[in-house]
Amino acid sequence: MAEFEPVTEHIQRLGVIWRLGPLAVPIAVFLVRTDAGFVLVGSGPPTTANEVVAAFAHATGGRGPRSILLTHAHPDHTGGLPALRRA
Repeated sequence: MAEFEPVTEHIQRLGVIWRLGPLAVPIAVFLVRTDAGFVLVGSGPPTTANEVVAAFAHATGGRGPRSILLTHAHPDHTGGLPALRRA
């Protein structure tokens, strides 16, 4: 299972791979720990949604995000949002 890796004391990074036919596109999703809870930056592509959900649950002890910040509307950064909302 993929896991978030520390970047700083409060920021962790999860690298996922979006497979588009013969292409393997690396995507990063970030987890930010704040005093109010966890913020997820990006949701990853739709094909990695289960991986992001599992890594997030593992990193936060099963707590959901306080919010999800989407930096832009490309599917490689927003495609996993429906699965995250369901989880």
